[in-house]
Amino acid sequence: RGGIQPRMAADVARLESIRNTHPSTNLRQRMPEQYLVLAWAGSLFGFLCWLHKTMDMIDLVVMTGMHLVCLPIISPWTTPRLMACIGGPVCGLIAGMQLIDLCFDFCILNGRPISDGVDIFPARKVAFLYYHTVITASHVNAVLLGIILTAFLGSLVGLGRSSPAVRRQWLGLGAAMFVGTGGYLTCVVPRYLSIRMATTFEPSLFDGWGIVLAARLVLYASLILSMPSLFSLQGMRDDGALDVRSRRIKDA
Repeated sequence: RGGIQPRMAADVARLESIRNTHPSTNLRQRMPEQYLVLAWAGSLFGFLCWLHKTMDMIDLVVMTGMHLVCLPIISPWTTPRLMACIGGPVCGLIAGMQLIDLCFDFCILNGRPISDGVDIFPARKVAFLYYHTVITASHVNAVLLGIILTAFLGSLVGLGRSSPAVRRQWLGLGAAMFVGTGGYLTCVVPRYLSIRMATTFEPSLFDGWGIVLAARLVLYASLILSMPSLFSLQGMRDDGALDVRSRRIKDA
């Protein structure tokens, strides 16, 4: 209760301030910061320009829809602490999805044939069937895009709205996001697009697959390095002070 009451008092004071201000000022307070709007619009425009050759109507709906779903991330009511709390499940999703793909990465690199007890299949063909099925599934693409947008926009929200006391931690999280997600977008996604556009299996699609494995390991490293800062931010109020409940747990 000690940690909730100060936040409730701050919220009431903020609402009173909004109610008593001039309508034009009230409107500005309800709008996100300009740099966040530009980041959101730039993300949508950039993905459309990058992927337009491989997109159909369903992909366009998924792309636009997920950007709209993630739009509340940049709303004025989204706090850095809220984004830090959301970051935990997002990191779990990233780790789980990449862990499954790692099984097929090792299958490709080992090159050992796989048997179902009756027939024997080349490792790369099995991986092709898996990746081609996964990366053409709309729900998988929607979740993946949501993860990328949450990490991107959430880092900007935390960095721009946090107090100086915690801004360095958000800067570290943003750098980890940039390295991990950037490596995934530049090294892994182009390979996926080639597999997606392929109409028949070609073993050459998996040549040099070691770079994909390396990008996944870098992504895992960025997740591990960001965990201490993420947990620390979850236990702080938005002004940078340690939450009362977190302090009691720490003292105990």
